[in-house]
Amino acid sequence: TVKFAKISRLLAAIHSYSRACEKALALFDADLITRNTTEVKSRNCLVVLSHDRGFCGGFNGELLRFFDAQMAAESEKPLLIMYGLKGVTFCNTKGYEFEPLTFSDIPSYQDAEALTKRLLEIYTSGEADHVDMIYQRFDNMMTQTPVRETIFPRNTEESAHAKRDILFLPDRKTAEQDPAMYCLINSIYRIMLGH
Repeated sequence: TVKFAKISRLLAAIHSYSRACEKALALFDADLITRNTTEVKSRNCLVVLSHDRGFCGGFNGELLRFFDAQMAAESEKPLLIMYGLKGVTFCNTKGYEFEPLTFSDIPSYQDAEALTKRLLEIYTSGEADHVDMIYQRFDNMMTQTPVRETIFPRNTEESAHAKRDILFLPDRKTAEQDPAMYCLINSIYRIMLGH
């Protein structure tokens, strides 16, 4: 209950900004992130956000069953990044190789920034051609839904429909680079908080 109250306050504080960031991300050019296209591996990167404690209603159990089903559907062995003692134990039991992820019990913006930079590194270097996050989306106090959300590549369909009649100085890519990064960090921060 205490953790929920703290996270609820954080979500309330960033809610409007987070929604604005999601809209802004759709306007940025799809080619804003340049990649090492010669070395791209045809595999996914899965980032799984479990927790250290059990919580009520099989919170981690439901998430890890969902994750296991996603793993079974993968054609290539994915690059795994795992947060939370429950997820780490699950991966060790199953024999999955993974990269451990650590951040505070209540994630901070700095935690999201560090994770975003790591995921950008994975995507731009070609370690993976697709980056998804698997987490429990908070619906209400009694219901959470395990979801898989794509981080990279960004939705190019929305970007293609963005307005192009705006003057950018010195050019569009330079003007968008920093705001796109802040919006991306905020998007990942929202996910880390369970929304």
